[in-house]
Amino acid sequence: MKLLIIRHGESTNNLLHATTGGFEGRSPDPLLTPRGQQQAQSLAQAMIDGAQPAPTVIYCSLMSRAIQTAAPLADALDLPIVGHPEIYEAGGPYEGDPADPVPHPGASRSELQALTPRIVLPTEAEESGWYHGHGEDDPARAERGAMVIRQMVAAHAGQDCIVGLVCHEWIAQYLIRAAIGFHAVGGVAEPWMGMNNTGTTFIDMEQPVPVTETSHNGASLERVLTWHNNTRHLPLDLITG
Repeated sequence: MKLLIIRHGESTNNLLHATTGGFEGRSPDPLLTPRGQQQAQSLAQAMIDGAQPAPTVIYCSLMSRAIQTAAPLADALDLPIVGHPEIYEAGGPYEGDPADPVPHPGASRSELQALTPRIVLPTEAEESGWYHGHGEDDPARAERGAMVIRQMVAAHAGQDCIVGLVCHEWIAQYLIRAAIGFHAVGGVAEPWMGMNNTGTTFIDMEQPVPVTETSHNGASLERVLTWHNNTRHLPLDLITG
């Protein structure tokens, strides 16, 4: 099993913050900008061309910008998109300023289905929305990320597959840390691993240890972070943060 973590393309909120430095006028569930759509199309083409790994299964956040990013990938690879209720961005959808967020239920089931016919929605996605949380602290985000990785391992361990997770920069921090078994010690702050829009992180979850070596814990398999924030599918003018 290999894991391909993909950040969504540029959203209208990303563009708003990049151009104004603020959050006034932000959307609780923004769509992709035209440039974000180009980024997603470029990633899909790179998967067809072999310049980026092609997932054999695609899981996706239930936030609209992630589904819009996954849609051209699924079209190019002729795959369904499995909507996952736990890989949404840290804090969930919200209205207002991030310093004083008001939880938002997210897009309705019919709105999500309108984004692409390839989406397979979980029961959590209702017509009234899918998010029923009230924000979360850092330990809760870390546990959510770890839970998702445990789910992926339980479902796909031992398979010759590439599991694509189309998600967001912040929750990706916790997914990556959980996937590679990273834990900060001695009061050292956990690092922030920047991801550009549609950047990819590739992790081999079951890399055999050479017979002449052993891993630090004596296991015969290890997890290898092959690359992080790969944007080679994008020309320079399409790279956004």
